[in-house]
Amino acid sequence: MNLSPPPDDVRWRGFLVPKEFVCFGMNFHQDIFLISGTTDQAIVDVLGNFDERERTAMKTFLSNVLDGRFSNAELKGLWGVAKPQVGFGGAKGVREFLERTLKHLYDLG
Repeated sequence: MNLSPPPDDVRWRGFLVPKEFVCFGMNFHQDIFLISGTTDQAIVDVLGNFDERERTAMKTFLSNVLDGRFSNAELKGLWGVAKPQVGFGGAKGVREFLERTLKHLYDLG
């Protein structure tokens, strides 16, 4: 996983983007699927490095940005803030990925 120090919080469309989201995105590097195999396993693997407070911050943030007010294209822009190396097939794919991430956050508790 990415061992870089956590970045500072950044702003996107008036939202404070928590460093947990940025760290999450930074872990989606070019080799993530060689390590984890599938998208769902990659999500679980990366979230597995987060403690309960960090997962709660992610859950709160994703719940807010996935409430329907942002288009797929806007969510793609948000994903870009995290500087990932994986794009998930365009704007619609990014929304689906973020929704899957939120589901996994609820599954992890």
